[in-house]
Amino acid sequence: MARSLAVMIVEDEALIGMALADMLVDLGHNVAAEAANIEDATSYAMTANYDLAILDINLQADTSTPRRSHCATRQTVHVRLRLRAGGPAIVA
Repeated sequence: MARSLAVMIVEDEALIGMALADMLVDLGHNVAAEAANIEDATSYAMTANYDLAILDINLQADTSTPRRSHCATRQTVHVRLRLRAGGPAIVA
């Protein structure tokens, strides 16, 4: 079995965030941090202990794109961006 990952979720839609967290737990991973806004996302990106970050690119009136660089500065973290429904996934 693959190792369990600690995942940070950045999602402003509560139902999507909860569903994603449930799916990750069902797959054997744990949710290290959840953020629904830019301020929390930035704080968690620098302080939370996580292996993978899943970011919603559109957060309310702002974008999570600058937070990707905060995540990318951590050597062991892989960053994935999920675009709105119907859009392509961007893998960085």
